[in-house]
Amino acid sequence: MAQSSSEIRRFPGFLPITILCLVLLYAPLVIVMIYSFNDSRSITLWGGFSLRWYEDVFFGLEAAKFKIAAWNSLSIASMAAIT
Repeated sequence: MAQSSSEIRRFPGFLPITILCLVLLYAPLVIVMIYSFNDSRSITLWGGFSLRWYEDVFFGLEAAKFKIAAWNSLSIASMAAIT
């Protein structure tokens, strides 16, 4: 028989393992999000807070390519969700 969720939570290591898994999943995302505001071209040195990279994506010379890529991703995702 399958265990109910309340029985699984009584397992002595459930909370630490759950927290460890969540940290391992979300820590890289948080680090990438923080460093996306870095002014430096290097990812190892913090050059200060900047929106420069977002400006390049939305208004830079290559903005049209990013918009096409985003549209392609959204259309593929919607087709996959429908079918």
